[in-house]
Amino acid sequence: ATRLVKTHSPEITTVWGGYHPTICYESTMREPTIDYIVRGHGHDALHQLVQYLNKGGDLSAVEGLGWIDKAGELQLNPMPSKLSFPLLKDLSFEGIEMSNYTRFNYQQRVYSLFTSFGCPHKCGFCFAPIHYKNYKKRWYAYEPDAIVDHIEMAVEKFGAQYISILDEEFLIQRKRAEEIFQKSLDRGLDVEWGIRGIRIDDLYRADDSFL
Repeated sequence: ATRLVKTHSPEITTVWGGYHPTICYESTMREPTIDYIVRGHGHDALHQLVQYLNKGGDLSAVEGLGWIDKAGELQLNPMPSKLSFPLLKDLSFEGIEMSNYTRFNYQQRVYSLFTSFGCPHKCGFCFAPIHYKNYKKRWYAYEPDAIVDHIEMAVEKFGAQYISILDEEFLIQRKRAEEIFQKSLDRGLDVEWGIRGIRIDDLYRADDSFL
């Protein structure tokens, strides 16, 4: 997709973020159509990069940023040591037409969100121990009330029918998960739930009343 973009619009700046460029940054930057990578959580870095592209500044101050300099050398800024994420109440949806965003093979209107970021576990088969190794705290979570407020907004404003939770590990604090579901029921939010990430031992410890 990046090659296609550059073929048709070579002036567009391309930025890759996420797990792959965080872990495999050297091979990622060998792709000539990628201008920058952001390692680790990239909310602040992407904002700072956009400011740099618009106004200039110092690229070396952007945590987690990687790029190829004019000499053809890979430059990597240190990764951030603290997870950064916006408050749910501060997210802006102005100018976004949510009806344009659908999920293949789903009849319901799907709304995806993170209720937490990171994971404290050190599973050998997972990306998390590498991705979060530089962070002082490896898991941050939104409060249940803030999450349910946001879900209620999504139902009322966008007609959300299916809430897709994208956390790496949703049941790190089962009490928090229970609060989210109970508060949603108390407010009469008629939605279905999908949860992407739960460690099997956490699921095994969940009793019938929770399930």
